[in-house]
Amino acid sequence: MPRPDYAELWQRLSGRVSSCHAPMEPAEGEGTMDDDLEARRPQAGAKNLDAMSLEALRDYGAELKAEMARVEAAIAAKEAARLSADSFFKT
Repeated sequence: MPRPDYAELWQRLSGRVSSCHAPMEPAEGEGTMDDDLEARRPQAGAKNLDAMSLEALRDYGAELKAEMARVEAAIAAKEAARLSADSFFKT
């Protein structure tokens, strides 16, 4: 059985969709689907620090510091990528 030409199929399908469906804006007071997804994401709850032992508190603090270092590294990487992209498109 021959494999379908996915590029041709995609072009035909995307042409149909774009020609018969205009993008819709949410009505006033309504959110978007992305807003619904944000609401469904689990929120990190604050831990009850009073119930934790001294050793557990120290371990938890170390975990938080490690997570902050990871976040800061991700921010730095994204900032570097943005600066690189900005310099590429400006010149």
